[in-house]
Amino acid sequence: NRLSITSLDQGGVLINDSYNANPVSMVAALEAGREIAGNRRFVAVLGDMYELGEYEQEGHRRVGAKAAQLGVDILITIGEKSRLISEEAYNCGLPVQHIFHFPAKEDSIPLLLTKISKKDTVLFKASRGMQLETLVNDWLKQD
Repeated sequence: NRLSITSLDQGGVLINDSYNANPVSMVAALEAGREIAGNRRFVAVLGDMYELGEYEQEGHRRVGAKAAQLGVDILITIGEKSRLISEEAYNCGLPVQHIFHFPAKEDSIPLLLTKISKKDTVLFKASRGMQLETLVNDWLKQD
């Protein structure tokens, strides 16, 4: 799914940009999400960015730094490469209790279903190969 913004029944907003990701687009999505969130809790569910070559580590870390700078309320990272996003967010001051990392997207489902509500503004963003839209669908199905 290319960027789509959907109002949720309970007052939250879903920002689904699970089609593609690079450091520039991920930083832009975080900035937009923070702005859209307003007074709502802002949750970022971020997956790996592929095909970054030698820029892989720096690119993922840049996203983590931006998440910390914007004060993301909950940062959920999924995948091997995205661990660097979580690490850098922590290094840049995002409190550890706001950061969750999962090696595989399936591992994140219990947290998504119990801690993330339809009152939140939730951004899902990752490279296409992560198939993050399946996670979006699982989350939307919950009551």
